[in-house]
Amino acid sequence: MKVLVEEENGYRMWIWKPPTNSSDELVEWWTKNMTSDFIDDFVFFDISGVMEGDWEEITSHEDPKLKDSYDAVAHIHESSDTSITIDEKIYYATEDGLP
Repeated sequence: MKVLVEEENGYRMWIWKPPTNSSDELVEWWTKNMTSDFIDDFVFFDISGVMEGDWEEITSHEDPKLKDSYDAVAHIHESSDTSITIDEKIYYATEDGLP
């Protein structure tokens, strides 16, 4: 799987290969791991060193918004605005690992 990640309102863009093999697994991983407490703890750290999976920063001026080439699109910043869109459905940070 390949996820386009916008970090902190365009501060950095990433390609994230999460530790999942399907959309259902990614939804399960997100709702289990992306809790408000977890996000607020790492908001000032490099997300590529905190979250599981392989990370590649997009440093060129290629158009990362070509969403058709990604399985999902995420925005990661604070718990109040962190979300991921998978199969046109938006998932937000959870309070304690529950959807």
